[in-house]
Amino acid sequence: MPDVPGKSAVIWHVQGRFESQSDVFAGSFFSKEELAEYETIGRASRRREWLAVRVALKKMLLDDGVANSPASLFIRKDERGCPYVVLWEPQTGRYERIPCSFAHKGAMVFAAYAHDHSRRIGIDIERRSWRIAFLKKKFVSQDDCLLAKGDDMGDDTILWSFKEAASKLLGSGYGCGFTTISCKETGPGVCELSRASDCGAVDSFTGRYSWFGRYVITLVMDPPGDGGCRPAEMRRRYGYWERFRRGIRLREVRRFRLSR
Repeated sequence: MPDVPGKSAVIWHVQGRFESQSDVFAGSFFSKEELAEYETIGRASRRREWLAVRVALKKMLLDDGVANSPASLFIRKDERGCPYVVLWEPQTGRYERIPCSFAHKGAMVFAAYAHDHSRRIGIDIERRSWRIAFLKKKFVSQDDCLLAKGDDMGDDTILWSFKEAASKLLGSGYGCGFTTISCKETGPGVCELSRASDCGAVDSFTGRYSWFGRYVITLVMDPPGDGGCRPAEMRRRYGYWERFRRGIRLREVRRFRLSR
């Protein structure tokens, strides 16, 4: 993946050996609260994904020297559902809140975090598929523009993955309206994304993508020096209307899925 300053990312292929050691990881890498969340997961495949992506993130933070022990790292979610890492070392009183993001698809798990704690981050991983073409009217914008490669299936997968990643950064999921997000490739693997909100403001993001076999991995971040937050007065003024519009979009997505 073309480098994005200010982030660290890791991708793992989860194999049977990891599954056999999952109980060891669960006991050594997670707090009681995190383990309680893990115990609520029923499906074995979902439990494996939950463990693998969080172990990958915490190990990356340890390898980068951000923390000295997994016991000082706690993964939480904010009111929008966006994950973040709490770094708390009671001995020194050190406290940090680190933006992060997760993604998984099949045996692949992908995790990343932002070095600048004021920059939001969103990632995604998708396997190339002809099925995505049938959803194009739900996510393709008239302003989308990728470099010509003669690979329509690959381009559709890239765009879908980028918009999934952007929705994770925004914390709005499908309700953000994928067609309101435009993606322009300015260089191989390098994209600039933008989204016009209902109040007329334009949010801009920087993006990168790379192919990993049949999987594309995408990463979206706020530009350097931009926390990606509008003034509090504007958020209060348009918050209700944006939630209302998001609810309508979610209902349209559900109806479309049920009609297939």
